[in-house]
Amino acid sequence: MPIRIDAYTTKPDGTRTEPRTLYEGGGGPPMVTSAMPACTCPRCCLQRSAAKEELPMIIALEHPPIHYTEPRTLLSPEVWQALTTDVIKAHPGTDLALAERIIGQTIAFLIAGAMTDEPLSPSEHVDWGWHAFLLRTQAYQEFCDRHSGLFIHHHPGVPDATETGGPVAARDRTVAAIRAAGFEVDQELWPEAADCTQCHSGCTDSPVGGKK
Repeated sequence: MPIRIDAYTTKPDGTRTEPRTLYEGGGGPPMVTSAMPACTCPRCCLQRSAAKEELPMIIALEHPPIHYTEPRTLLSPEVWQALTTDVIKAHPGTDLALAERIIGQTIAFLIAGAMTDEPLSPSEHVDWGWHAFLLRTQAYQEFCDRHSGLFIHHHPGVPDATETGGPVAARDRTVAAIRAAGFEVDQELWPEAADCTQCHSGCTDSPVGGKK
């Protein structure tokens, strides 16, 4: 299968530099350029070993993004601090480190949702962050305009399991979309999806939210 590996840098204002192609080919044995050292992951090592022994190749070369976007760079320092403070106040017992992880995954979730037509669902912790962001109406509107072009709504209601595939399928689809959008997934914050989505919106503290 054709493969191209690009590298880019995320600037402080959230924009990206022009991508630089490190490798482009048909998915054969991993190639090394002056800009990219030999990959040492088990899959690539196995491919190189198989190529030397002239074994049939049946493993597709798949790499994670060369660079993950840091969610903090997509908000101003003032908005980032305000949101983490809001999460801590709304959920006693949440420390600063956890609050920052929650806001980071919330930003990743919202941008991933803007890049796909698939229904995505937040985890309970990410829903905390989404609610905090919604209450900062001006900052949230500006974020939606910049990264989505549309306001990302969030209304009470339990999504239809026949449409979302249920909480496990929704969680798996959501974390895959976050990775595809160039963000790292904080697995501890995604035990399962909450009863909300961006497209078929619901929320965990609505009168019907949280029911399985």
